[in-house]
Amino acid sequence: MEIPWNKTATIVSIIVGLITIVGAGWALDQRWCQADTVVLLSQRMAFGETRFESFIISDQLSEIQKRMWTLKDRHGENVSKFPASAKEEYRSLDKKMKALEKDLERIKQHQLEISKKKK
Repeated sequence: MEIPWNKTATIVSIIVGLITIVGAGWALDQRWCQADTVVLLSQRMAFGETRFESFIISDQLSEIQKRMWTLKDRHGENVSKFPASAKEEYRSLDKKMKALEKDLERIKQHQLEISKKKK
């Protein structure tokens, strides 16, 4: 029994059509339907960046604190009795320290927001 050409062409076109539909569905799934994965990855990257920033700021705070302790060891505990240059340096360090503490607090708040978005 021989299959007529019209039936063969119809069967082939149906198979090609099904393969095209499955391929298009797969491509759409890979391109747009996994956007939640992209969002999750971007959140993880943002969290990693803020962790690195907080590490750098913590390190800077530690260095400033060491310098302030050195000044106190050298000139005594009472800052008002420091020589003018040491007093100026101490106040400058104190100002920097407060600004960095604010930055660190801002970063920690941002990390908290990111971790809430993950859940």
